[in-house]
Amino acid sequence: MNRGLKIGGRLDRYVGASFVSSYATAFLILVGLFVILDMASNLDEYLRTWKDGSKPPIGLIVRYYVLNLPFVFLQVAPFVTLVAGMFTASRLHKHSEITASLSAGVGLHRLFAPVLLGAVLSGWIMFELRETLGTTLGRQRDAVKYVLDRQQYDEVYFELWLRDLNLNLSASVGFIALFGVAVLNGLVWVSAAEHIRRRGLDPHFAAEKTAMIRLRPGDCSAAKEARVRKAS
Repeated sequence: MNRGLKIGGRLDRYVGASFVSSYATAFLILVGLFVILDMASNLDEYLRTWKDGSKPPIGLIVRYYVLNLPFVFLQVAPFVTLVAGMFTASRLHKHSEITASLSAGVGLHRLFAPVLLGAVLSGWIMFELRETLGTTLGRQRDAVKYVLDRQQYDEVYFELWLRDLNLNLSASVGFIALFGVAVLNGLVWVSAAEHIRRRGLDPHFAAEKTAMIRLRPGDCSAAKEARVRKAS
């Protein structure tokens, strides 16, 4: 008689523990590889003497790499999940445990349910981290990296152009109205030029003829609108 497996039973715990151990192993290997490559590329720059003759604080370098770990996790988590699932299936197959489970009436979907649950949990953690890192740890990591790169604690902006513009609500409404009048005059000019061109005339002649006809009315309407907005 085939009985259903209890959720969270011994088989689920065994497969789940195998997936967690495989996930932790793959994660540590990939994160360690990322950190080693980054240190090989940038550690010499971080450890060099600063311009004022002081040594860079080691704690600041350690803090940067600790703050960077969640971002490394976001990069490698999908691949780590895939590798962990493959390692789990390979381990079960190596010890003929998949065959034993199938012989006992346990399907593959039920057998690998803890792996699917772990993958969903990993995706949820990635989503939550992606929503929060940009406003919390992201700024802290960028600030620490700025100090290590620039060798100074004060953030300085180069080639930044600032311009003072006195723009209030009335001026904004006036600009929008003028832009609307200009667009309307352009549409009227294009419509008139197309109407003349359909009579069989040359497009260049139609454009010139329309400009001669519509230039003065368009300028008058724009000037009138500008005077009204200025008076108001």
